[in-house]
Amino acid sequence: MIAATAAIVVPSLLRAAPAGGGGTGRQPIAVVTPVRDLLAHGSDEYLWVADVGMSPSTETPGVNTTVRFRTAGDMRWQVAGEIAARPTLLASRGSELLIVLDDGSWKIANESGIRSGNDLPGGYDVLALAGQGDDIWAVGAADPSRASAAATSAATTPSTTAPSPPPPSGLMLFVLRSGAWKEAGPLPVKHKSGGEVAAISLEVFDDRLTLAIVGPERAVRVFTRGADDHWDGGVEAGTLNADARMKLLNLRGRPALWLADPRSAGELSFRNAQRWQPPTRLADSDKLASYDRRALAYALGQLRLIASDPQGRLAEQLYKLDGTLQGQATEAVTVMTDAERRISKTIQLVVIAMLVIWMLGALRQRPHLQEALARAPTLHLAPFGRRLIGGLIDLSPLLVACLFAGFAVEHDPQSAAVGAINYKSPEFAWISAGLGMYFLHTTLMEVFLARSIGKFITNTRVATLDGSRPSPAALLGRNVMRVVDVVLLFVPLLSVFSPLRQRVGDMSAGTIVVMNLPDPGAPITLESKDESPAPPPPAS
Repeated sequence: MIAATAAIVVPSLLRAAPAGGGGTGRQPIAVVTPVRDLLAHGSDEYLWVADVGMSPSTETPGVNTTVRFRTAGDMRWQVAGEIAARPTLLASRGSELLIVLDDGSWKIANESGIRSGNDLPGGYDVLALAGQGDDIWAVGAADPSRASAAATSAATTPSTTAPSPPPPSGLMLFVLRSGAWKEAGPLPVKHKSGGEVAAISLEVFDDRLTLAIVGPERAVRVFTRGADDHWDGGVEAGTLNADARMKLLNLRGRPALWLADPRSAGELSFRNAQRWQPPTRLADSDKLASYDRRALAYALGQLRLIASDPQGRLAEQLYKLDGTLQGQATEAVTVMTDAERRISKTIQLVVIAMLVIWMLGALRQRPHLQEALARAPTLHLAPFGRRLIGGLIDLSPLLVACLFAGFAVEHDPQSAAVGAINYKSPEFAWISAGLGMYFLHTTLMEVFLARSIGKFITNTRVATLDGSRPSPAALLGRNVMRVVDVVLLFVPLLSVFSPLRQRVGDMSAGTIVVMNLPDPGAPITLESKDESPAPPPPAS
């Protein structure tokens, strides 16, 4: 079966896409999609998704797209690569994914990575692609700015200069065959440029090319190219609402047209002979209520709705051809991207370094620890309950920051549109400020007073193993190890099993947390300073 589907909510009338093109030097074509987006495409062997978000890089901020795929029998989503641009259409040729970008260029993805495709001849931008065997069909659009620049140049060029070739105009069909693009004739529509196209989709059914296109009037018209290389007059197949998307689907040779609003599963229309049947509504899945981006694909022998949420999670819902749900939606298992792997490795290295410091500090304190264990009853160790309450009080800046970060994600549309925390997002700022306040106030107060706010309230303090006041260096090292406590949440619970109720920072710095007694500078013993001298023995 020929699997070649292409869909796009493309070059439209209103606003330009964010910066971050595909490196071709072209200007992005205007699109109406938001910052976050999701596209899906499938074949008998592969299911592909392109998850669009914002790049977390401070050097190259802008749109970043992660291309993932999975194969039959494997529920894990592998990462094919990342693109610093917005895709507007997905199609396929065999085991390769064809990706149209908003700047008019296109790329090819497979399991090994992503590479650039050849530009169309004559200065045309790519609007749509479809694969047919070894060939690739493309709809090209003339760039209006190129025609305007050519007209201006012609007006200022002296008459003695040889005239330059006329700029391209309108929409043109191309075919990539034997590694070279060739013109295959104009399209059967009167659009003057790609800027008048609101949506377009390209597909091959029974070796015949089918085109669905929407102009400014929002009517969906479907054309078929016959064996004589001529297009028919086209039929009207529905109306595309503003911000909705459209896609032709090949359901094992059965033509179908998907129309959907951003947060709905949409509806399917099937074609019998040359007539399109009334649309069938796809049932909404309750489990996808929190997922705000959806894309439909016929892949691996099933009709599948892929969904993503602002946290970057993917989910999948199967459908029957009558629009009813087939089973329950399942959350996807995704393999980390290269950037996520680097971040994860960095965190692991930091934690490992901290644990090495802890081990070295614990070994250095071993002789003093043995002595302290022998005198444990005299140290007045702080009970675990007091330490827990004090720790939660000290942690309150971070807890409050997390609450505000969650509020920002829920109520700030721009933040929610990003899809993941990055250095520009308000939730990142809140969490960073909370972490900074947490480390700063505990370190400064313990260095100067040996007691944080939580320890003041619970009447505890930090002491050395002999009960005296620790040095500033020991207190600083103790608080640096809070990084391990935050990253590995179970580590603070180790103090429950420690003979001296020490957390990781205490073990590395040789400190303990004790009840605050009147004379914090002196070692703590069981002997009371107010104890009266023993009475003399009675006279004989």
